[in-house]
Amino acid sequence: MPMEPICNPPLPLAQAYIPNQPYVGLVPLEVGFRRGSMFPNLYQPYHREGKEYKEGTPCQ
Repeated sequence: MPMEPICNPPLPLAQAYIPNQPYVGLVPLEVGFRRGSMFPNLYQPYHREGKEYKEGTPCQ
């Protein structure tokens, strides 16, 4: 028995929004590798509740 299509093929399934990344204010290479980003505006460290991260200390 043939199945009915679930979605309408002409409709897009998803569309991504990707803002432009400004190449300003790059951090030094050593700091960027430690942080995981060369861009200060993308650096958003994860802090577990009750734990404070201090720059230069190892993650636990």
